[in-house]
Amino acid sequence: KIGEREGIAIAKVKDVYKGHQPSKIQKELFDQLYEKYMNRKIKKTVFAEMNGVSRPTLDKLIRAYEDDTISENDGKYYVDCLRQRAKR
Repeated sequence: KIGEREGIAIAKVKDVYKGHQPSKIQKELFDQLYEKYMNRKIKKTVFAEMNGVSRPTLDKLIRAYEDDTISENDGKYYVDCLRQRAKR
């Protein structure tokens, strides 16, 4: 039986390993809720719940949004880990 790490190593060698896919959230909803959050009309926990992400993920999204490093595709926002690392 192959362990998880061994399976990932094999997939990387075959160049088929995708890794963890980023959480994508609706751009329009995020923009509306971000405005409410910044005006202290909603709390961060509500902001995260309404977007269907965890608080740490929301923190990454907010940081990327404010740093203008947030990625966008098909009307959705997500944090591109490679762009985040390059910016630091």
